[in-house]
Amino acid sequence: MDTTAQDEPAGNRTSQILGLILGPGVIYLLLISGLAATLGSGLLAVLAWLIGSAAAFQYSTPGYWIATTLFYAAGFGGWLYYIYRRVCGQPLARLNRRPGTLGADLRAGLALFVVVLVLCRLFYWLQLSYLPLSSTTYIEDTLQAMLLSPWSIVMLVGPYSFLAAGFMEELCRCFLLERAWTLWPDRTSVYTAIGIAAVVFGLCHLYQGPAGVVNTAFFGLLMALYYWKYGRMVPMMLAHGLYTAALSLEGFLYMYAYGGY
Repeated sequence: MDTTAQDEPAGNRTSQILGLILGPGVIYLLLISGLAATLGSGLLAVLAWLIGSAAAFQYSTPGYWIATTLFYAAGFGGWLYYIYRRVCGQPLARLNRRPGTLGADLRAGLALFVVVLVLCRLFYWLQLSYLPLSSTTYIEDTLQAMLLSPWSIVMLVGPYSFLAAGFMEELCRCFLLERAWTLWPDRTSVYTAIGIAAVVFGLCHLYQGPAGVVNTAFFGLLMALYYWKYGRMVPMMLAHGLYTAALSLEGFLYMYAYGGY
């Protein structure tokens, strides 16, 4: 299969590698190390101080979810766009490696969501024999916030799922893979990039425990394979947003019914 995005030149090789480091490299480092969460907490503290209300950005408030969504979608997403455009010198449209239409992308996104949901659920149940699910403070706090406030449910399954998760994370994944495949187009390097993207994505979810890391790595592998095969970014963003929203609702309903996670 042809792994080049288009026939236009990749530009200066050094700038392309620098773009990979400053773009996906920095974002993944911040997420894996936990510095992203620290930066987000610091931003919330500054905003609370500016408006003189510490309660405005508590976990169960709309302010928390709005600010967090903007932090990841606009902050990290904007950074990725800037690096891809200014350092790599590429238009954002280049991330769509195959031609397509919005209608076809939306249909493909719905189909991809169903496939990913089924495969990840099957993989999840299989892995439980080896890696039992371990509850984490982050997951418990998120589900507790959903129980305390309807706003948390709306924000988590709406803007946060589709913008912070679907938009930003798939933009980062496509940036990494598209640039890596353009720089190193041989088949071995293409498959290596897919594996690296999956592992790194799993490590970004260390807060979910070992089972969460493995399951999200499998999810990342499916998304990377879709991008390799079909080369369209919008279906990945839509499917990712729907998947995150579905898992959030599943966790909320479980906690609501049984009082624990």
